[in-house]
Amino acid sequence: GGPEEFFHTDFLINAAGIFSDKIAQMVNSDNNYKIIPVRGEITRFFKSKKRPELDVSMNIYPTPKEYTIKNGTKTFWTGIHLTPVLDEFKLGREVTITPFLVEPKHQEDYHTSATPKDFLNGVNSFFPHVKQRHLQYPQAGISAKLVGHKDFLIEFDCAFPQCLHLLGFDSPGLTASLATGLYVRKLL
Repeated sequence: GGPEEFFHTDFLINAAGIFSDKIAQMVNSDNNYKIIPVRGEITRFFKSKKRPELDVSMNIYPTPKEYTIKNGTKTFWTGIHLTPVLDEFKLGREVTITPFLVEPKHQEDYHTSATPKDFLNGVNSFFPHVKQRHLQYPQAGISAKLVGHKDFLIEFDCAFPQCLHLLGFDSPGLTASLATGLYVRKLL
């Protein structure tokens, strides 16, 4: 680690994502939260007037299923799904296919390993129109799975009630980020 820094605050909101368990333990050494990073890989395609069969105007999800992460912990996963991307307050041409889940080597492992076929296998049962030639620009992001919980957690620290922990935010927690912000504001 680097040098220690000290600060004074009336309230602390721990929303540190993949590092939120470590922050919680810094606040209160009795906290035993455990975050396991899971890499979600993403690809995309672009709609066009020449390919109306690729027009996606809303999120399209398969039936959610259980997913097993490290140490056998089970969580729910929305599955690989389609999401149209907003462009200046309206739906743009881009549609993402995400997430292909991979266990990263470490918390900041953003390399991509999924093949176009991996993404197609995830969506072709409910959206057969997209083909390998349509896919572009693979990317990766890390989500924070909270061990022992099937979803995210918002709670005050039991020893330091002036600290609010937000842990394990992945989907749908990220989708609900604005509503979560309003909820946190009401709590404070």
